[in-house]
Amino acid sequence: MAKVIDISELISLVCDKLIEYGVQPHTVWSDYSYNYRPILHFFQEHGCSHYDEGLLMQYRQEQQERYEREDLLRKNYLNKTRAVSRLQEFYSRGDLSHVVAGGHAKKHINNANESLLREFIAWSGPANPKTLLDMEWAVRKYLFWLETQGVDDALDVNAHSFSGFMTLASRKYAEGSLHDLQLF
Repeated sequence: MAKVIDISELISLVCDKLIEYGVQPHTVWSDYSYNYRPILHFFQEHGCSHYDEGLLMQYRQEQQERYEREDLLRKNYLNKTRAVSRLQEFYSRGDLSHVVAGGHAKKHINNANESLLREFIAWSGPANPKTLLDMEWAVRKYLFWLETQGVDDALDVNAHSFSGFMTLASRKYAEGSLHDLQLF
């Protein structure tokens, strides 16, 4: 049997999770007003108060048609479809896998690595908030990459592991981002 959840409750859970992952509350509530409340209204207009994948896809299709008619700017279209994707993911997984907070994509890492990252940031001492965000971004990327390579304990790494990460990063990231990675 499929789980039933109130669409309003699901939207609130997604917004709470975004705040938990570091997105500023005013950003989340602005996003709610422009991207989630229209979904809620769409469901209400169709007499549905619970999560319904088909209805959500219908909403997404209408946004795509608005974009194709040029009734919706690309940025707004992408924001609305991202809201749809987040609702789908949270409904199916109970979590969000990709959140941008503080201008950086936040990859989710295991609890041990998250603790190690927090310890590293605390150890780094007082620094400019932007520098701390850059440091967190760089270290999080590395720890996430280690996990994708099957290394769950960052203490098991060696120079070869770091070299592999930097080789991949040099093909993937822009010069400025690569510079940030090399600093940390």
